[in-house]
Amino acid sequence: VGVGDGVGVGVGVGDGAGLGDSVAVLRAQSGALTGSQGGLPGSGGAAVTTIALGWPTGPLFPNRRPHWTVKAKHIRSARIAAWAACQEAGLRKGGESATLTWAFLPPDRRRRDLAEVISASKAAIDGIADALGIDDSRFRMRFPEAFGEPTKGGAVIVTVTPL
Repeated sequence: VGVGDGVGVGVGVGDGAGLGDSVAVLRAQSGALTGSQGGLPGSGGAAVTTIALGWPTGPLFPNRRPHWTVKAKHIRSARIAAWAACQEAGLRKGGESATLTWAFLPPDRRRRDLAEVISASKAAIDGIADALGIDDSRFRMRFPEAFGEPTKGGAVIVTVTPL
């Protein structure tokens, strides 16, 4: 899985592009979107799927306080990127729940607040929920206790395990 190129972040935002247009742009850039070992639900003990997302953009972090319209554009972009990554990985609607296991690979060695990065990933959670057709309150989340090794551009790796 190639990561760290900020896939989908800031793509198709504010240009009047519809969901389909944004996804087409994301797929054109998607060398880093997915690594899949199967689809989702229905099949008991369905395969685990791993998706790679870009590092959250600045306006998504709670301690930054951009104008709401700026933040809304970044939320939309992150949500669409997560949805597109799920589609690219072959995840489809179905099932009642899933476990999401997260790994955060920062873009550099600066000190960061892990809780803030988790909060900045809310739009990605919503995009995954959209793709799976599952209310995000049904997810079981597994967040790391520490950051992974820095990766050029940063990355968020999510492993989806259907329940």
